[in-house]
Amino acid sequence: MSKQTVTTVIGIIVLVIIVAFVVRGQGGENAEETSDNEPQSGEETASSFGESVDYTITGIDEGAGITKNTKKALEEYGLQDQWSLKTSSSSAMLTSLQDAMENEEPIIATVWKPHSAFSLSENIRQLEDPKGIYNDSEATKQFLEENASDFATDEVKSSVNSDVLATVVYDGFAEDAPAAYEMFNEFRVPASTQSDWIYQLSVEEKDAEDIAQNYVDNNQDKMPDVSADLGKDKITLGIPPWPGARVKSHVVAKMLEEQGYNTEIKELDAGALYTSLAEKDLDVNVAGWLPTTHQSYWDEHGDKLEIAGINVVETWLGLGVPEYVDDSIQSIEDLKE
Repeated sequence: MSKQTVTTVIGIIVLVIIVAFVVRGQGGENAEETSDNEPQSGEETASSFGESVDYTITGIDEGAGITKNTKKALEEYGLQDQWSLKTSSSSAMLTSLQDAMENEEPIIATVWKPHSAFSLSENIRQLEDPKGIYNDSEATKQFLEENASDFATDEVKSSVNSDVLATVVYDGFAEDAPAAYEMFNEFRVPASTQSDWIYQLSVEEKDAEDIAQNYVDNNQDKMPDVSADLGKDKITLGIPPWPGARVKSHVVAKMLEEQGYNTEIKELDAGALYTSLAEKDLDVNVAGWLPTTHQSYWDEHGDKLEIAGINVVETWLGLGVPEYVDDSIQSIEDLKE
């Protein structure tokens, strides 16, 4: 082989090696770009979403049942080491949710129906809860059979998805105030009506008593027809510090006043409310989220309490995100990296 031929072969070999290195380098850069800019798994997307909200769930007051359930959910889904729950108030949660949605910013919050969040926007994705921590329709049906059999009708049970909102009184209230008890038996509103009340109070900033009076004035055909005696002349309603309970209690107070009762409304923490009911310091709570959300209170005081009515059937509780949040976040399980 001539010297010139050898030189040519060597040149070709060197050129091939150089080209190979260049191509390989470009491939590595492309692979790196794909890894950085285009998440290839749900885990990476969950990490991105978690970082965008500082791994923080926006919640409500510390004593709320949904707060207890959310803390339980963090443990059951193995999220407690990274995610945290920021407690505040129902109104503060709603403000944070509203601000985030107006600016299309990421947020995850404790939400429920009925609530003004769903009157504010239908574009809230309700995260699935495979472990049934927040919602268990079968448990609710069983609870009704055991504790409120008069209201465990086929109509009610067919509409149950989660807790029901029960009208809770102390044991013996039916004998002390027969007309009020009869009225509570009949009182029920759609979840959408209560959501609208909350919207008027929280978003439109109307007065709770004015909202209640307007409802009663315009729905006389829906007022229960009561024939029993009054019994005692004053009914004291206890309410937790939630907008829906506040308006609904004023509605019920107006209805009781039309029957001839004097009324008083006291706002208490949920735990103190159930204790006061059991001790007969209060007469009624129209915001009993049972059996799951207020389970601990019922377990402690249920033997001294009675369900006088089911006032809302269609409810839901859990964690929610705006619909514009990444589609991979569909379940509480998707929050885990």
